[in-house]
Amino acid sequence: RAFMGFYEMLARSHIQFDIVDEYNVKNGSISKYDLVILPTCGCIFDETAEGIKNYVQSGGNIISTYDTGFYTQKGQYAKRGLLWDVQGIEEYQDTIEYTISGTGYQCLKKDHWCSESFDSMLIPSPTLAVKAVPSSKAEVVSTYLEPMRGRYVALPSEGYPGMIINQYGKGCSFYIAGTIGEYYCEKSHPALRRLVENIVRKLSSRVLSSDTLCSVEFVLRSQEIENVHALEERGKDKCRSIVNSEGESKGEESCKCSNNKRYILHVINMTGDMKRPVEKIAPLFDVSVTLNLDIKASAIKKISAATGTLDTVINAGNGSNNIKNDCGNNLAFIQTDNEIKIAIPRIEEYEVIVIE
Repeated sequence: RAFMGFYEMLARSHIQFDIVDEYNVKNGSISKYDLVILPTCGCIFDETAEGIKNYVQSGGNIISTYDTGFYTQKGQYAKRGLLWDVQGIEEYQDTIEYTISGTGYQCLKKDHWCSESFDSMLIPSPTLAVKAVPSSKAEVVSTYLEPMRGRYVALPSEGYPGMIINQYGKGCSFYIAGTIGEYYCEKSHPALRRLVENIVRKLSSRVLSSDTLCSVEFVLRSQEIENVHALEERGKDKCRSIVNSEGESKGEESCKCSNNKRYILHVINMTGDMKRPVEKIAPLFDVSVTLNLDIKASAIKKISAATGTLDTVINAGNGSNNIKNDCGNNLAFIQTDNEIKIAIPRIEEYEVIVIE
């Protein structure tokens, strides 16, 4: 649930991410990322802990929650957490549970970047949290209030650290003491999503942003042009059989790109009825998307599941590059340095945007 909660928060914030595991930590491949998120990763290997320490020491950033690194690989409690030096934790005191729904709150630090865009500094806290003592150099940016005795009583005046920022080497750790991923998976509270979005945007480079609803998911993938052309050659017979089954030949046109790679942006629209199951997806209009890419775009084309051929839609991002002149519409865009602003006039259930 911690994983799914973070997945939902990132996807609904239009933040691009990959999924990694301890093997990526051990072989050092996480070094290419600005930020690594550890959602309630209680038990970790010693080698994994060392890899994370080296990653942050060298300039990487992490977000960790609840009891991440508190236990060994065999599930035994570590008297000193394996990542406490990175997380900025000096001592573990207790575990706090908010047993009555609606009685757990936290106060964000005023005028701090993590509380940007918040109208109120008082937001819900997760139902389960660690009560920890921060190290002397760490910064506390949120205070979890003690559990209330009921819903209709005054807020407690006492609390304990809810979020701790700690500089470690060249990198930074943002420790969240509560089970924020699990809580969002269950409650989907927008304040927690915005909080995580602020943290991720601060600790990593922005790849994509959009003015559309959270119910639209964007998935950006890249393709090497050489690989695409090789797959084209292997897929020609299959493409011809599809064309011939329709009784006519439309010919083929390969993509001519000045870049050595292209990007495929999958747009999944899940905007529908408030009740489940959803009977019909509501189309969206005039959606703006901003991308930060390492190519000079020469053309951007939209392929719709409603109008493009099934073969074209499926393969846009998974191999063959058979985008013909009559499949898809060119989109208006403006590029300034690495920033590309795209205007999408209409989004149905599923669209594919090809950036070449």
